[in-house]
Amino acid sequence: MKRSLQIAFFIIGVLLPLLFYELWGKELVIAIFEGKGTVFSGFVNAIYPRFAVEKNRLPLDFFMHKSFQIILRCSLLFLLAGLFFYSQKKYSRFSTLTANFSSVKTSVHAVIGLRIVFFLLLLVAGKDIYDDLRALLPMEDFFRPISFLKVLHIPFPSKRESFILYGIFFFACFMGIFGIRPVAFSTLAAVCFILYQAYLNSFEKMDHGFAPLIYAALLFPFVLFEKYKAKKKNTPIFYSWSLRLIQIVIALVYFQAGIEKLLISGFHWVSAETFRSYIYLHNAPVGLWVASSDFLSFLLPLCGLVFQLSFPLLLFYPKLLKLPILLTGVLFHLGTVLLFGISHFFNPWLFTYIFFIDLSLIGKPISSLSTYFKT
Repeated sequence: MKRSLQIAFFIIGVLLPLLFYELWGKELVIAIFEGKGTVFSGFVNAIYPRFAVEKNRLPLDFFMHKSFQIILRCSLLFLLAGLFFYSQKKYSRFSTLTANFSSVKTSVHAVIGLRIVFFLLLLVAGKDIYDDLRALLPMEDFFRPISFLKVLHIPFPSKRESFILYGIFFFACFMGIFGIRPVAFSTLAAVCFILYQAYLNSFEKMDHGFAPLIYAALLFPFVLFEKYKAKKKNTPIFYSWSLRLIQIVIALVYFQAGIEKLLISGFHWVSAETFRSYIYLHNAPVGLWVASSDFLSFLLPLCGLVFQLSFPLLLFYPKLLKLPILLTGVLFHLGTVLLFGISHFFNPWLFTYIFFIDLSLIGKPISSLSTYFKT
């Protein structure tokens, strides 16, 4: 009886969002689009501030499709969660794979190396803070604060305030590199970097280029705190839940990017015609050469999609898949630069790969330099 209830609950959870959309959701979207007062209008405008502008630019079908995508993803999320728990109970091998999934084995030396490399890369990612904010200052009239900037009524910074923000960020990263109050200063560096990104995204144009790095920066103070506790207990090898969580988040970002392509475009995304249309938008020399080949125009987007969807497998089979997946990731991001002429070779997404690499070879010799580096 208990199993029957579980199956029924699972089926209802998958079908209920789709049923709701079919019976009431469509009419609700139409009513909101037409400006009729509904209890959900305020909620939609709160989470999608540009809706009032976009509905005058885009047809109703666009919003019908997007709303259905939201409902479909709710059902898919419930489906995946149900399959995960079912597989965990049904299949011992799968249960073994997930038994130690909540943490990853690391060492004090590895975290020391990770700390130094991470803050150096964070400095590279944030090196243009002052220049970018100063360049946006003449466009301050178009500033539309997002999320916490709006809630806390934080204005766009002046030149002086931008310089102070960059100075604090640089100082926090510098202190983190040398291991001086690393938990506190890593938190401060993350806050400064997120504030910088919030300013950039407050001109009604979102950029996901730093998303994985932001997630890592938010969680990294917990890694450093776990390392502090391990060293205090004199346990050079320890299991870190926060490092594992960073790895999971990075893997899910890639996986979600792949799922997004399938849900929106289906398998048309891997067609040669679709890939060529993206190439012709940018007219990069290497991209135009690839577009002349039907085989490459089909193979490259297919490989890119497979890479994104398979990235989470690295979490389950790190010894087998770490090298091929990370190397494929490097080629994937370099390919976007060469084929489309967008982004750059020092891609922030690649910076997050350090969380899958054992950097104890860097951290171990640093430990002997206690005069200069706190360990």
